[in-house]
Amino acid sequence: MSDVVSLELLLDRATEDAVRAEWAALADAGMSSLAPHTSPSNRPHVTLLVRPTLAPLDAGLLARIAATLPLAVTLGEPILFGDGDRRVFVRPVALTPELEELHRMLHAGVAVGEGPDRREVAGARGSQDVPLRASDRTGAFEGDDSPMDEDAPHTRPGEWTPHVTLARRLRVSDIPAARALVSGELHGRVTALRRWDAASKTVTELVG
Repeated sequence: MSDVVSLELLLDRATEDAVRAEWAALADAGMSSLAPHTSPSNRPHVTLLVRPTLAPLDAGLLARIAATLPLAVTLGEPILFGDGDRRVFVRPVALTPELEELHRMLHAGVAVGEGPDRREVAGARGSQDVPLRASDRTGAFEGDDSPMDEDAPHTRPGEWTPHVTLARRLRVSDIPAARALVSGELHGRVTALRRWDAASKTVTELVG
């Protein structure tokens, strides 16, 4: 099932262009990359929340989020999620106190939606951004042995691993070449908040 909703921070234009250039470099080298996904919704982003359902955000909450943006961010040296012969290749985003507070404020401000258990929402790959273990082939979220919770793992406060995805199925044999193409840090800003509805494949700009 891929009927999930995600809330995502977007990067400033220069930083987005830098990430897109890294997507292109990986694709040009014949490696896994997000570059071939040409939908307008396929933009570099930092996922804040993934749920099976989500009510519209309160105007007051959106105003408080808008007051925090733009926010400086650092995209670190690429790291890997997952196991097996294919990995998720990402740039981790440094979790500053300001970014952590924005994340906490968002989660505190959204109503707890109704939805199925986490096994049924394993299609959160529709958000293109939830790190999964090898068992994602069976539709289970990483951390599936912990208590059920409707928020996707690694998006909850205290567990959040903010990142920008570069490739979702990078071969282990390609890791050295990928690291040679993508290295160092990127310094930029997050400037906007959007909502992605996987069921309808629609994007709604919320802030910025």
